[in-house]
Amino acid sequence: MGFFTTNPPRKPYFKRYQVKFRRWREGKSDCSAQKQLVIQVKNKYHIPKYRMIVRVTNRDIIRQIAYAHIEGDMTACFPDLHYLPEIDQIHVR
Repeated sequence: MGFFTTNPPRKPYFKRYQVKFRRWREGKSDCSAQKQLVIQVKNKYHIPKYRMIVRVTNRDIIRQIAYAHIEGDMTACFPDLHYLPEIDQIHVR
């Protein structure tokens, strides 16, 4: 048996290498589940399928109502947590 080494990947390999989605790499998003939320039934042509996006920060909770578009996600509504108690929608401690 002879001893052999494997060469590291060269420049052409890295030129065609495509990195994964940034939020998927960071473990913040599940991109396959996100795709399933976006897929619309074929008999509902040109009707947006809305989804709620919730992110928790140290200071507050960020919520968005968004729908998928060919150029990217469009935000339909951005309810502010600090505005909702004024209209009696939510009780904040």
